[in-house]
Amino acid sequence: MDFIDLREVRHARATRLFGSGWGNVLRYPRIAGVDGYLQSVPPIPREFLEPDPEFPLLVLVDVRPGLDRCCALAGVSVSGDQSFHPSVPDWVTADEFDKPYWILCNDGRSNRARSPRFNTTDFCRERGVAGLQAHEGLFLAIQHPSTVDDNVLDLVGSMASGATTACLGRIFGRLKLTHRQIDCPMDDCGAPERKIDRRLRSA
Repeated sequence: MDFIDLREVRHARATRLFGSGWGNVLRYPRIAGVDGYLQSVPPIPREFLEPDPEFPLLVLVDVRPGLDRCCALAGVSVSGDQSFHPSVPDWVTADEFDKPYWILCNDGRSNRARSPRFNTTDFCRERGVAGLQAHEGLFLAIQHPSTVDDNVLDLVGSMASGATTACLGRIFGRLKLTHRQIDCPMDDCGAPERKIDRRLRSA
């Protein structure tokens, strides 16, 4: 993928979010079009340029409107009055809610039939990967819809009430963000993983 292709990918992802309501919510003037919003989107990190078959999915994450608002803009329902918090503090970037960022990840199918707890242990840390948080799973599903075709995303980077983890899947055809027990493996549920971007973590 050369420089021109990367620029086009960045523009296409930003344009899609802008057109889906992110521009209005974040109060970017319509007269400026997508260019004003695009200025807030960082370049794709250099370390993401090399193809990686284990992490083939490039995702732009912009949760500045807040998780609930992002879900509403994307047409995703949320289970009850549910709030999510990080399950592993080391996986969280201090400023990730303040500006957009990029992740490279997979769809979690390789982790099917494993309990969510399995993917929040040293297993991930030793491999230099992290489980996705609720908002990251949302943007994965928005930008790569096939990831939730007959597949539920265990978003083990986010915990809900009790011993439950966030998950995202289709219920009667509509995407829903909910939660499930952390010790319960299921055949159609798997935890997506992302490469840990050390540059972003140390920013």
